[in-house]
Amino acid sequence: NSAFMAIEPSEVEVFPDSTVALALRQLIPNEAFEEDAAVSVTVREDGETVWADVVRENIPDDAVGAGHIRIEFRREPEGWFPTNAYRRWMCRRGDVANQWSSAPCP
Repeated sequence: NSAFMAIEPSEVEVFPDSTVALALRQLIPNEAFEEDAAVSVTVREDGETVWADVVRENIPDDAVGAGHIRIEFRREPEGWFPTNAYRRWMCRRGDVANQWSSAPCP
């Protein structure tokens, strides 16, 4: 997670829910399915902890080419609670062009 910027899960509208899929629904809005845009979701589970990675590529933006959000969840009796969140970008220009960076794109 050192290659990411730490954020609050609420900054990306991820809140506790009965399933991880429901908690992630705000990260995959309808406009994510624009022509040429691609969204991938990977979920890894280890007992009571789940890590979900949401990557959006081919973003129609002149500065940002891709975005990656990682959310860590903890299982509780009421459902899944986001405990940590991280963000990084792949910029189209600047010193970090075509590389993942924890700094916002210029």
